[in-house]
Amino acid sequence: ADDVADFTLYCTGRNTGDFIKAVSLPSTLNMWTNIFKIGELQTVSWFQFLPVEPDYSATSDRSSKAEQKDALNSTVLSAYLRLQNEGFLSTWTNSFVGPWDPSQGEHNPDEKIKLWLFLSGRHSSVPEMTQPAVAKLRVVSSGLWVAPGNSEEVAAALCQALRNSLERALRGLSYARFGDVFTKYNPPTRNQNSFRRAQPTVEFVFAATEEAIFVHVIISARYMRNLSSDDIEKVLTHTPRSVGEGLPGT
Repeated sequence: ADDVADFTLYCTGRNTGDFIKAVSLPSTLNMWTNIFKIGELQTVSWFQFLPVEPDYSATSDRSSKAEQKDALNSTVLSAYLRLQNEGFLSTWTNSFVGPWDPSQGEHNPDEKIKLWLFLSGRHSSVPEMTQPAVAKLRVVSSGLWVAPGNSEEVAAALCQALRNSLERALRGLSYARFGDVFTKYNPPTRNQNSFRRAQPTVEFVFAATEEAIFVHVIISARYMRNLSSDDIEKVLTHTPRSVGEGLPGT
């Protein structure tokens, strides 16, 4: 029970008690719940990647170093997008200095991001089918996650990768993702820019036992308003010129 609580906490910030209460909630007009089992992920091999870094000692200019770091992060994101397009379970996270401490929030990342690749079963090396996507990266760490798991960092990354996979599936159904929440997107009509209406919203809570990973799906109706041209103008008004110049249509 403690292991299940740990995994649920890593993935959602909730405890198992909240998970059980959510499961037992009666369906109402504006909320539906269901639970699904992912039976193929009791054992998961994971790999962490970072780009091959150039020799910074030859570069003294601070702006040049910043550009090089941006280029390295772009390499990671490009590899991530390629893995996503090819259907691999993957995500990216901040690369932390020293032991991973989530309580520090944004205070201890070292400005680099790392790529995660998850594969069902036991794999001692990165499979050839993923090599084109990660050709410019190097493996910095790897391991085996066995449900319910005992690593907070791996559990958090695995949950994020699962949400990324769900995002790909829901995108085809016109759902947009906002953090960990998915909501139905309907293009606004001429007279609906400021009209608030209930939209289907989906949230996923993950929990793991020795048997499998379980996904609790919570579907509810939330009231929201589509962005209007006035909203965009307000954002651009308060956006620095250097940022605004990089926005489409500005």
